[in-house]
Amino acid sequence: MAMNLRHKYDSLLGACHASPILYGIPAGFCIVGMSNLLLPGASMLTTSLGWTLIYIVVTLPCVLRAWCSRAAAWTLWGASVVMTVGVVINCHYFVHVWGCGDVSRPLLMNLDHWSAWNNALYHLGSDHAVESLWPAEGYGRFIGLLMKASAIDISIPLLFNCFCVLCTIALTGALTSRFIRDAARQRKAALCAIVLMSLMGDLIASGTILLKDAPMAMATALVAWSAIRLRYGGNLLRPLAAIAAAVFITCYARPNYLSVFIVLIPGVCAHDKRNITIAAAISVCCAVILLYFHSLEAATPAQAHFAPELGTDLDDSAHQPQHAAYYDNFSFYFKAPVWKRLLLLPITLGVQFLIPLPWNFANNLAFGPFIALAYFGFCRYFTGLLVAFFLFKKLRKRSFTPALRLCLVGLAFYAGVAFIFGGTVSRYGIPLLCLFVPCASLLWTCRNDYPRLRTWLVAGGSGIAAVLFVFYFLSV
Repeated sequence: MAMNLRHKYDSLLGACHASPILYGIPAGFCIVGMSNLLLPGASMLTTSLGWTLIYIVVTLPCVLRAWCSRAAAWTLWGASVVMTVGVVINCHYFVHVWGCGDVSRPLLMNLDHWSAWNNALYHLGSDHAVESLWPAEGYGRFIGLLMKASAIDISIPLLFNCFCVLCTIALTGALTSRFIRDAARQRKAALCAIVLMSLMGDLIASGTILLKDAPMAMATALVAWSAIRLRYGGNLLRPLAAIAAAVFITCYARPNYLSVFIVLIPGVCAHDKRNITIAAAISVCCAVILLYFHSLEAATPAQAHFAPELGTDLDDSAHQPQHAAYYDNFSFYFKAPVWKRLLLLPITLGVQFLIPLPWNFANNLAFGPFIALAYFGFCRYFTGLLVAFFLFKKLRKRSFTPALRLCLVGLAFYAGVAFIFGGTVSRYGIPLLCLFVPCASLLWTCRNDYPRLRTWLVAGGSGIAAVLFVFYFLSV
């Protein structure tokens, strides 16, 4: 026992002397502090200390693992600094450019932001807050809990979203490492997953705005990681605790996402009789909770979802119609019968994969200026091509590995989002990224085993570029 504790202490001491911790923290603290000086708005001490806490809490456990390389830790550092600087940029506009200079009373012009913030303040007892049961009532309650334990400051829930995204990136690396036994390839695959996730512009941008996509991404990554842990056996306490935390967050943020967990857990971890029993029990619990929330929603009168204050001109996205060319050609979609929408699924999936388009980032300025990063989805296109190649190879061989099962669950729900929303709300797919990236990382790590992969990437990339040019000329 004493030797085990001594080993853990030595490992922790070694991790603290690793360059990402030893040199990265002072450098990141200075970068975030200088950003606050140049763009005042966010609380300087809160933002700087918040970044430091986020990075230590996520990175320190990672560097103690065999799969985490120094490059992976530095990549996490870069992602955390970029997101925190994004919080500073957005807060500068929320507080100073659009607002009155008070961090507790920012001006949030987007309807989702406004609803979440006002619901948080309402449940904290603020006199000037307006309760709104739509669209972010549960998420507003959740960030209200965060600020109740700290302070009423717009940067606090945004920093929490940064934390969620960074956890998602680290968990995706840990998840990917589980699919490889060789230690050297394990580190390469985990690094590849962390790099791919860190380059996902929409994921990184979601950590800097007041939307529920970031906590939902973390919840999905927690469940995926737990499902793999349950599949390969070992201590049940950690995966069950992670699933409980994910369900807790989901019940506040987006209860419908429990349906993903209901399929994901048995679909990935069902391996032997013990695993099947545990997976079935967890899925039944999630199903009961989901039915409870649906019964609550059904019992709420339709007019109760809308507050009269939502008729104000808070959301300026209507001044710049998005996807106008799409609506001109598919205005019938939401009234079409189910069979016709299923026939159009390849088109709506393609639209959802391609948007947000890289030249119309000004359309969502109300979310905050840093949202422009989300419109450069070139890493998402690259990952999509890798996933398509991975699926073709594995399905052709009928090799239903855990990585393939993970990917198929993600694809099923990604298609479900495209079917429901016609492909026009791509951000609802952000929480599913952690289910696709492990497959892409495994393929890229073993790319020398697939001589035709380079040809596929060149042909697929050229095709995506051609489609983007067509979309551009349709939109002007």
